[in-house]
Amino acid sequence: AEEIAHNKDAIGYYGMGYLNPKNKPVAVAIDKSLEYFLPKIKAVISGQYPISRPLFFYFKGVPEGVIKDFLNFVLSDEGQRIVLELDFVPLREVDVKN
Repeated sequence: AEEIAHNKDAIGYYGMGYLNPKNKPVAVAIDKSLEYFLPKIKAVISGQYPISRPLFFYFKGVPEGVIKDFLNFVLSDEGQRIVLELDFVPLREVDVKN
């Protein structure tokens, strides 16, 4: 991110959480004949912004105990709000509590 911010000819790809006033997001489309979208939360969740990747958790067997509790928390509204507060994209839209 720092190299891209200081090199006017650089192009980079990194997480939305690293966007700041020193770098410029670029609108993209799946096909040049379609609408272009900036990397915004709603556009990523809906699939309109095509450059994104999911984060997977892998387990041996069926999650149980504290692992299952952790997964339930991550998938809960509270867990997804934390994801959003950390400038990452939640799995779905969540209400932000004040």
